[in-house]
Amino acid sequence: MKRYLLIPMILMMALSGGCNSWGKAAPKGKVRNEIVEADVRKNLLEDRITGLEVDVYEDGTAYLKGHVKNRSDRDKARDDALKVYGVKRVVNDITIEQ
Repeated sequence: MKRYLLIPMILMMALSGGCNSWGKAAPKGKVRNEIVEADVRKNLLEDRITGLEVDVYEDGTAYLKGHVKNRSDRDKARDDALKVYGVKRVVNDITIEQ
């Protein structure tokens, strides 16, 4: 009996993994850019990186500008932006405080 339940459970788990990206057909234009910007800011806050300006443009370019404490934070900020669905390129104008 357990074998008969195991196979459908495995299939359901495998198929449900792809459902996360179904809602990723993001709207176009200014609304889309604001959503992407919010996702970038959320990632930055999760890494405790604050005080950066974030702008996202139609072509998927994210512009980061501001100051951070060290090179590691600068690299994390770039990586945080690139993790966001819709960001294709990052222009990193972040300077390191001295």
